[in-house]
Amino acid sequence: MNKFIVLILLIAMTGTGCRCLRKGTLPEDAGRSSARIWVNPVINPVHHPQIEQIEHQGDLYQDNGTVMSRLQAFCDRMNEKFSVSGMEIEEAAMIYAGLFQSGFIRNEEVGMPDPDNPLEPESFENFKSRVAIMANPQGGYFIFFRRSGCGFSYVFGTLTVEKTTGTIVIQPAEVWRTTVPC
Repeated sequence: MNKFIVLILLIAMTGTGCRCLRKGTLPEDAGRSSARIWVNPVINPVHHPQIEQIEHQGDLYQDNGTVMSRLQAFCDRMNEKFSVSGMEIEEAAMIYAGLFQSGFIRNEEVGMPDPDNPLEPESFENFKSRVAIMANPQGGYFIFFRRSGCGFSYVFGTLTVEKTTGTIVIQPAEVWRTTVPC
């Protein structure tokens, strides 16, 4: 009986083909090429209870409403813009690794630091959850990120990576900053 079941399984695998051996060649896999495309995180404002001030530099797309609603509108606009990265996962991983190692957009303490409970070093996964990158059709990349330190900064700009030297340049185009007591 066991030999009969094994024989039927072998015939079924041979007749229909083992999906694991033909990965990427089946017609139904043709639509899955997007699975190799990097998906950016959604970045929203932090509603800290002690926000004292909100500042803005750069383009302003919405003149009405509260300052916090304009910050939310900025984040919504950026999240929509970055909804399609235009990059494969491997390319995005290299850029994230370079940004993480550079420390350019490292988080700092928000509020008074606690000497008995210092800020833990940020994990790579947490870092990726607050940084969005997107290929720029004219070359280089666009970047949108949130950074903490005596408040929160929300930055949209261009990112240039010199692959031979590893030099990273971030040129801000629009910046929002919320301030909390330090």
